[in-house]
Amino acid sequence: MSELKPPSTEELAKMQELAETLRKTVEEERQKPPQRYRKFSLAEKNAQSEEDKKTGVEDFFSNPALKISETSDNDPDADKILSSLSLLPESFQVLWDKMGGSSPVNAGSSERKQIEFLEFIDEIKDSHFLSLFQHFLDSNTWSLQEYAQKITSFSQNRAITLTTKEAEQATIFQTTNEDQTFQTKSKKEQQEIIDQAKTEAQEAAELGMEMLLIAADKKAQGMVEKVISNQINIDTKEGKEEFIKQWQEQCPNTPMPAVPGKSWGWNYLSWLKNNKVVSNLEPEADQVDEPQPIKPRFHRHQTLWVDKWQEEDYNAPQAQASHTSTLVKQFFPERNSDRVVEINREAIDQALWEIPMRWGGQPPRRIKSKDHEEFLRQHGFNPDEYELRLIIHDEYARGAGVKNWGQKNFWTHFDHYFLGDDGERDGLSGGRRDSGGPSHVDAYWRDDTDGYLGVRLVLSRIQK
Repeated sequence: MSELKPPSTEELAKMQELAETLRKTVEEERQKPPQRYRKFSLAEKNAQSEEDKKTGVEDFFSNPALKISETSDNDPDADKILSSLSLLPESFQVLWDKMGGSSPVNAGSSERKQIEFLEFIDEIKDSHFLSLFQHFLDSNTWSLQEYAQKITSFSQNRAITLTTKEAEQATIFQTTNEDQTFQTKSKKEQQEIIDQAKTEAQEAAELGMEMLLIAADKKAQGMVEKVISNQINIDTKEGKEEFIKQWQEQCPNTPMPAVPGKSWGWNYLSWLKNNKVVSNLEPEADQVDEPQPIKPRFHRHQTLWVDKWQEEDYNAPQAQASHTSTLVKQFFPERNSDRVVEINREAIDQALWEIPMRWGGQPPRRIKSKDHEEFLRQHGFNPDEYELRLIIHDEYARGAGVKNWGQKNFWTHFDHYFLGDDGERDGLSGGRRDSGGPSHVDAYWRDDTDGYLGVRLVLSRIQK
């Protein structure tokens, strides 16, 4: 996967100048008859003015380009491309057309990469992400070039972090847009909702958290489902090879939940297949154990507040300063050591949930501890709507590219448990570089950390 090469300051200035010129053409473009992308002759399509060549924009926009105008009216791929483009701001579409149809990926990108970008846009159309990005553009939070850079990075990494200012706007935007009755409320009620959203964003930032937007990867979920249903039999060499081949073709920007070449590298998928990954702890001895198998959630878009401490090798001198967290210090006040994130799973569970953890009713739900509820209220979050929890592996994997997770010899706790043959539960963990990085998932004793296993809490809306 190629990385986005940010333009230089000079290039950005030139692109800004070009964008200003392009904005003036938007109204003219709108006046053109219904087919937004008119047909050009090959001579017209391939001609690029000397002025454009001097701007350096081609270093930001890919070449060769996927030229929309080369497609026929009956070409289904053209329809799909046009459909995806129609989801993007008109100023971006004009920029796309002006550059000869280039998609906003780095220089030297293939046509396949350009199509992948448009497919990604199609994948996230059912989320609020596109309308949020449009809001950032309309409110001048992002320039057109910043918009192009951000959405390109999002497509390549399947995740993007927001600044504190952006996160505050995103919280207000999401809250007001999800409330179907917002427009019918009084001005006072609307302002109260907006003020509450601002409070949430400010409190989360003060706790050392940042907003992480994670795009769903439905193809990745489909691949996992194929393993669980045994459509791909990973117990055979051929099945493993087929899984790797299909994953690389269909999910090139998402780390696979397996580590080929390692004797234990397929354990996690095997556990999923055999219902060994569960969401609940074992009950008391006199109660019937009813394990609750759980699957990854690659197919879900996520907006999370994530504790942003930086991973380091467990034995690196800088780990003492990096493996600390304002959130963890406040939620675990007894933790006064420098490496505060290195907490065992048992202590985490006891702090977050009523212990023994009980699941009641259908579907099962976990009950927050009183300290958990009070902490949320203290920081302006409704315990009925939000929860603190461990990051889930599929979230970690999709966020790894933009957050640089899984690049150090350090393990991270993941939500959920491994169900042993004796009924005992071990905590899930992984992310260690030498064991497969973001693809790595293993099981570990709940009462130990050995100094190289850390907690990354996320604050998320409760999944109803």
